[in-house]
Amino acid sequence: PTITPTPSLTPTPRLPNLTVTNISGPQNVTIPSGATSVTETYSVNITNEGGPIDTQFSNVARLLPVGTEFDVGVVSNLSAGQTINLSVEVTFTSPGTFILQITADSDDEIEESNNVDNSGTLNVTVTSG
Repeated sequence: PTITPTPSLTPTPRLPNLTVTNISGPQNVTIPSGATSVTETYSVNITNEGGPIDTQFSNVARLLPVGTEFDVGVVSNLSAGQTINLSVEVTFTSPGTFILQITADSDDEIEESNNVDNSGTLNVTVTSG
């Protein structure tokens, strides 16, 4: 009889899934009396809940509704299950209520299993001193 080899299964690689898991920083900000702006530092955790990433991706913060963008930095080689903490300085130039939106993979450089969870938000109220 002829022996037929049993084919081996090749696992399908799991796609990465970047998520913004935490944004922290001041939610009540005051522009000092006589000043035209104030700059605050915010921290963000980005977690890869999928397969490994072996390339780099950009991240951005947007101040809504005005749309001002702040660079959060470029991340390279984020392993499966790994979290990275980044910080960004955000400048507020007027009083009001704002939404700080931080987006991982803002240039859509990584093929992911889910892009819906790439952003997180934090409400910020700015007053004049």
